[in-house]
Amino acid sequence: MSASNTVLNFKRDPALQDETEASVHQSSTASQPVTLTIKNVEKSYQLSGESLQVLSGINLDIRAGEFISIVGASGCGKSTLLKLVAGLDTQYGGDIVYQAHVLKAPIFLAALCFRNTACFPG
Repeated sequence: MSASNTVLNFKRDPALQDETEASVHQSSTASQPVTLTIKNVEKSYQLSGESLQVLSGINLDIRAGEFISIVGASGCGKSTLLKLVAGLDTQYGGDIVYQAHVLKAPIFLAALCFRNTACFPG
């Protein structure tokens, strides 16, 4: 089975300043089954009594054997998306489907390790 690569590139839309736009560059083997589907995912937080939308219209199919990279500026929603996919945050719009099951709870097969400069000084 050959692996393929996907890059999910997050960037802020300067005109909106509160939405994240995601563009997907994908080269995949279409014969592999889709393992994870992210469909119309949206996430917002309440900040000073107002809604701050941090993810909007995120769509992605990830096939078996693909290697995924999520890149973007600090604060654009990369970690938020990973938390949603891992089931660590279940308050979002849209659907995240893993192996034909809609996720609304943590996946115990997923592991995340966020780099935090406070943990790794120097």
